[in-house]
Amino acid sequence: MDDERQPRNNETPERPDEPRRTDRWQGMTTGIGMGIALGVGLGLAMENLGLGIAMGIAIGAGIGEMYERQRRDE
Repeated sequence: MDDERQPRNNETPERPDEPRRTDRWQGMTTGIGMGIALGVGLGLAMENLGLGIAMGIAIGAGIGEMYERQRRDE
């Protein structure tokens, strides 16, 4: 058996200059999650849940992109 093994997705990689896989999409997933929550509420208010979720995902992707750009600029 080899003592060296590949790190799993949630483990820190062997090289410190290599970014963790989960950090790459953190802002986008946060934005989409917030958008879905907002979209469900909006969809229930409009009595059209499908449209609300779709709008929430679109708005959330925009919010996530803002988070990503702010993080890159820091």
